[in-house]
Amino acid sequence: MQLQPGAATETIEVSAEAITVDTASTASGSNLSDTFYSKVPTQRNVSGLFYVAPGVTDSGGAGQSNPSISGSSGLENLYVADGVNITDAAFGGLGIFTRQYLSVGSGINLTFIKEVQVKTGGFEPQYGSATGGVVQIVTKSGGQAYHGALAGYFAPTMLEATRNQIDDSRVNQIGRLTNEGNYDLSGEIGGFIPGFRNNLFFFGSFNPTLGTTYLTPPRFPATNLNGQNGNPLVPNGLFTELGGRQVYTRTFTKNYAAKLTWKLNEKHQLETSVFGDPASTNNSNFRPFSIPTAVQNTTAYSNWDYGTRNWVMRYNGTFSPTWLVNANFTWNNNSFQENPQNPNIFGVTDLTGNAGNLSILNQGLGFVENHNADNFAFAFDTSKVVNKWGQHTFSLGFTNEFLNYDDFKSRTGGRFAIPDLGAARNSDVYGCAAATGQLGCPIGFLTNAEFALKLADVSCTLCPLYTPPGGTAPVPVFLTMVRG
Repeated sequence: MQLQPGAATETIEVSAEAITVDTASTASGSNLSDTFYSKVPTQRNVSGLFYVAPGVTDSGGAGQSNPSISGSSGLENLYVADGVNITDAAFGGLGIFTRQYLSVGSGINLTFIKEVQVKTGGFEPQYGSATGGVVQIVTKSGGQAYHGALAGYFAPTMLEATRNQIDDSRVNQIGRLTNEGNYDLSGEIGGFIPGFRNNLFFFGSFNPTLGTTYLTPPRFPATNLNGQNGNPLVPNGLFTELGGRQVYTRTFTKNYAAKLTWKLNEKHQLETSVFGDPASTNNSNFRPFSIPTAVQNTTAYSNWDYGTRNWVMRYNGTFSPTWLVNANFTWNNNSFQENPQNPNIFGVTDLTGNAGNLSILNQGLGFVENHNADNFAFAFDTSKVVNKWGQHTFSLGFTNEFLNYDDFKSRTGGRFAIPDLGAARNSDVYGCAAATGQLGCPIGFLTNAEFALKLADVSCTLCPLYTPPGGTAPVPVFLTMVRG
């Protein structure tokens, strides 16, 4: 018997899914899944994903978390996470937006996110509250098998290059960012409830983060320190850092998320999820320009307590292969609380530097704006596909939002004094009890006063002498009350 050699054959098969075109939607944009952003070097926050989409760029004044989409301003976008509108109800912006510090919280953590869809134009009418772009965030769910992940992300300051962006050729009233350090621990698990493998699924995640920013106080010509607070004479032309030491701001965020999915049958499903990002900071100088000449201004220090809580209850139903029904109820709460280290010290702004063109908070924190928002909404929509004279989709929906935004504006400083007449006499003489805080009773209320230090006329002989920031010689100044 002879063995005849056979022909050697090799087959290479290449298969890939073609990019589909959604002919039922006019929206343009990008879909970014977790498999994508886990493999590319993006920031460990949801806003870092927005900039991957075409047509998205930095908005400038609205902060990094609120990009400009298709040419709009940063506060014209709509952000929806798991059906919850997480857009700030007062100003717009992602999560929590403040007038002083812009966006300070996103309202959702990256571990909970399955997909981010950035709609840059032509979006559907149910997103009518946006004149910029729409960011739709789809979250993770459990399934018929258990899956989990544990990960850590570390970006210590020692791995950063030296930041050399300081410019000594001009007066710098902001200071400079020296280093940043970020630490992020992520844990998640999803699966089914024992005994209900085909019907009841869960998902949960916890994502604590610690971020630290190191700041160097502003630099001014050293001559402005001559003779002040015992400082020795410094040669003219050198620059010095006010206060002489670095300050840091540290934020600890406890991101959490949980979801429960109940599959009633193949056609009907109930789902509920809750997620939030409570955060707190150290006591520090969050307003870099709030540092006075000669000494570091700890009177302008404060700490923050802020965060969001979100809850959604949703129903998805299929009444026929061509008829879909969806309904949901959502709750979004976000709050921001700034706590001044020295609440009883009036804010004084130094307007004497550079002939009155330089503004530095000389003492006190000054303006403080806290808020609490409780927003409720319910929505219903249905769509029907009709196959006659072609294929047509008819949709009908209704959304109602109840926005509750309480804004608390105040200024650090003293309160109106309570006369020493006794509680009963106060009530008789002033028409209200001091302890009740009734409207029209100023006793015990904040004065809401602010002051400014200004240059006086050189002919003023009674005015105190003061060397302004960036100045070389003492000049007469006066203090004026600008509000209160």
